[in-house]
Amino acid sequence: MSKEKTSIKKGVGSRFWQFRRALNKTQQQLADELGIYQSTITNFEQGKTFPNINYLYYFNEKYGLDINWLITGAGVTFLSDYKLTANASPALDIPPKYHRREMQNHSELLSLMEIPVIEQVILAKFLELKALLKDEIESFYLSKNRENKKEKSNGDEG
Repeated sequence: MSKEKTSIKKGVGSRFWQFRRALNKTQQQLADELGIYQSTITNFEQGKTFPNINYLYYFNEKYGLDINWLITGAGVTFLSDYKLTANASPALDIPPKYHRREMQNHSELLSLMEIPVIEQVILAKFLELKALLKDEIESFYLSKNRENKKEKSNGDEG
């Protein structure tokens, strides 16, 4: 595995640890809530494995976890409209707001995410997309800066 992927997984793990600590929960408490082993939480926090999409959805719904923050580090841990909901969907339930066709697609994605290799590929694709978008934004700002400098130099000459 590349150093970049390892670094990203460690970053996600560290942010997951921060999230759990912000909830004031032990690893065991969070594991019991999800119906998983405590060692799974340890693996999340150490960056050995990535929380699957079911858990991310659950944390977002119940605690207001900003998934973008968890993955990229950008933004804040909790969404501003966060409200602790006692009736959040269990972590393994498919969200009720999905229509039948969307639910089928969601189920297929969830089953694919259970395969560690595919999960890593999807995560890698998100990271590639992030890098591409970053490059596009930098390119856009550079071109805007060049245009502004050109307009200023043309204005100074006139």
